Amino acid sequence: MSSPPFRVPLSIDKDYEGILTDILRKRQTRPRSDILDTKERALDIYQCFADLPAPPQVTYDDIVRSLHEVKSFDGQSISVHRFELAATGREQSTETHRAPAVLQIHGGGMFMGSVEQYVPTVSALVQQSGVQFFSVDYRLAPDYPHPAPTEDCYAALEWLLNSANKLGIDPHRVAIQGDSAGGGIAAVVAQMARDRKLTPKLAKQILIYPMLDDRTLSGDVDLGRSACWTSTITQSGGLHY
Repeated sequence: MSSPPFRVPLSIDKDYEGILTDILRKRQTRPRSDILDTKERALDIYQCFADLPAPPQVTYDDIVRSLHEVKSFDGQSISVHRFELAATGREQSTETHRAPAVLQIHGGGMFMGSVEQYVPTVSALVQQSGVQFFSVDYRLAPDYPHPAPTEDCYAALEWLLNSANKLGIDPHRVAIQGDSAGGGIAAVVAQMARDRKLTPKLAKQILIYPMLDDRTLSGDVDLGRSACWTSTITQSGGLHY
């Protein structure tokens, strides 16, 4: 006989609750998380994020960005955005010592999210670590279901390893990182690299609350009052993927 699922008690910070009250009031006039149209749902979530108070202004003037185009499995061109510190701040590459790199895969439930949305996050990681990041603008479900998202990211990884000398990175010091849906894709890409015997092998996986199990049927707690994202949305994203 299986035991009932463990439920974590939920309490909301008083200051945050005041912000939530205003957000929920606005959401009453917009489609909720049970709507069927994926694009409408994505717009609703983006608006929810936009309603949150703006974070303190942080500048990333020391971050240098460049754009690279990579061919995916079906010939489609995929954008890979490179983030690195200006030469004075990053780990320098030499003939005998090359710098590490991280392939970054953004989250978004398989059907939303973008490189641009993650610019502050990725820029902060580059600033704090001195390591350059390569963020993949992979195609999204439902317009591009499996295998497009994973194959896009695999193509980016393959390009990164094959272009290591040109990019000045050590192909033996390449990690793959993703959060939420991006974490799930990162895990799949790592397995693809293993099964396809891609070399050199990945040095590390960094999976941040990864979306791994599409059998998840409910959340640990009812987050309806406190979150823009719900377990219903996660289920929907998995189905579209």
